[in-house]
Amino acid sequence: MKDGILEKYNIPILRLPTNGSGGEEKLKEKLAKILDI
Repeated sequence: MKDGILEKYNIPILRLPTNGSGGEEKLKEKLAKILDI
């Protein structure tokens, strides 16, 4: 349900693993994509 609402308003969502595996790198990649850098 949340995914559908966020998608409707073009709000990106980033799901990160709870064990911290690769989370920092995924966050950096997503921010770079959003900021277009």
